[in-house]
Amino acid sequence: MRLIFTAPLLLLLFLYSRYPGAQTIPKKLDSLKSKLTSAAADTNKVLLLCEISLNYYQADPEEGIVYGRKALALAKKLRYDYGIIKSHNVIARCYAIRNNYPEALLHFKSALAGAERMKSPRMIAILSVSLGAVYSDKGEYEKALDYLMKAKRSYEEAGIDNTLSLYNNIGYLHFKQKKYREALKWYLAGIESGKRIDGATDEKIRLYSNAGSTYIGVDNYDSALIYLYTALEKQEKSGDLRGSAVTSNAIADAYLAIVINAPANLSDSLHENKKNLEKAYRRMQQSMTLSRELGLKDLVLEVYSNYVDYYELQKNYIDAYKYYHRYILLRDSLRDINEEKRFAKIEAEFLFTHKTDSLKYLNSIKDRKLEQRRTERNGLVVLAAMIAGMSLLFVNRQKLKRKMAEQTAKNIRERAQQHIDSLARSISEKNELIERVSAELEKRVKTGEVAGSEYDLLHEMKQAILLTDQQWETFKNDFEKIHKGYITRLREKIPDITPAETRFFVLSKLRLSNKEMAGMLGISTQAIRVMKHRIMKKLGIEEDAALDELIQTI
Repeated sequence: MRLIFTAPLLLLLFLYSRYPGAQTIPKKLDSLKSKLTSAAADTNKVLLLCEISLNYYQADPEEGIVYGRKALALAKKLRYDYGIIKSHNVIARCYAIRNNYPEALLHFKSALAGAERMKSPRMIAILSVSLGAVYSDKGEYEKALDYLMKAKRSYEEAGIDNTLSLYNNIGYLHFKQKKYREALKWYLAGIESGKRIDGATDEKIRLYSNAGSTYIGVDNYDSALIYLYTALEKQEKSGDLRGSAVTSNAIADAYLAIVINAPANLSDSLHENKKNLEKAYRRMQQSMTLSRELGLKDLVLEVYSNYVDYYELQKNYIDAYKYYHRYILLRDSLRDINEEKRFAKIEAEFLFTHKTDSLKYLNSIKDRKLEQRRTERNGLVVLAAMIAGMSLLFVNRQKLKRKMAEQTAKNIRERAQQHIDSLARSISEKNELIERVSAELEKRVKTGEVAGSEYDLLHEMKQAILLTDQQWETFKNDFEKIHKGYITRLREKIPDITPAETRFFVLSKLRLSNKEMAGMLGISTQAIRVMKHRIMKKLGIEEDAALDELIQTI
């Protein structure tokens, strides 16, 4: 059984920096636009257009892109390098908040190239963090980590103390690569650094939550829960709903991991698995409610995964399968194959450009065009090869994922079949016992040795093997896992079918004998034959074989 951790929150500096609230944005935009009407076409206008874009990027990112492109066009016309960098950056922010990562990557890398030409360590650091965030969201953690370490070096070169968010982000990327001890080192260093900052800032709280999640990875569950509950208390107090949702699911992770791994070195309060599962369930419910309210689909996906583990631990395979099915549907809906291909294409283009065109910016316009023509042919070949290689890797990954999903579904079907076989076998054994008891009673009737209480006992035994409504529902759910959609197709084929006839079809589909069906339904074998005859007459079928064929082919 796998354990999927709730990934710690990654603070994207370029997305979550503080900007005016929603109520003040329209007023500020009106003020900025009024200045724009009389602004001369100079560098100040470029900066004004960028500021308008920044104020639009959360409220209306499409409009933010429009103003960002106006700023970029003017900056290029003026050959205003800083303005070009800033314009690319604001455009990238708008694309990033819309989850259009290929376009965000394109503009962030253009901005970074400009910052490197200007040799501005502060701008290089900020843009490197942004690129790290884009690669992280795409699951390319090694590349993301390279950019964040580059940001760290650039901050140090600029004489700027490492921000708490950088500790968080670097720790996060180690966490995602399952390098838990390395991640923990960064989180704890961030917590220590945060002690010099007054107040419980969101970033400080997030470090506690992330450290708690990472302690799960090193099987230190007592420390994990201490840090996670500390974070949750502060998040609830500050009204941080997003953080509360993530931390609540991380707490559920911890309790589930304790039950799954059964570690010896636990405090006494964590040794009762029943209580641990109850606590895990409460935190999953809390996380699911908040995640749905906030539209956090990625977190909903992780909570679904925890529900699968929870119900498997409870041996409730029906609900485990239900949440597994929801997990697969949501996971597939969150993927965008076309976007992944575009992202890979842009990444390949920049990789090639970075290696072959580093001197191009020092040449004249004419030299640039000549150099571009010479490299285009080889560039296309390299790009095609890289894309082909990436596509092959992607296809292989998909095959592996599909194989794993098929194996899981197969396991669930096999468990359902085992439940049905076990139930049928149990009823058959009880029927044989009842037959032996009945035969013995008949012998004793002849000798006058039978008491009324013995007849009552025989009646109770017969009633004990009948399927209750609840057992029938469980039986039917297991049947549907093996023969998906059979009952629905049966009702479409025979709209006026009765519940008793439905049970007959289901049990016949499993190829049970008349005697076995009679035992499960609490009727005689003669009643089974009568029901079969009535169904054949109802459907206009004359031969038993034709009915059997219909039952098996629906």
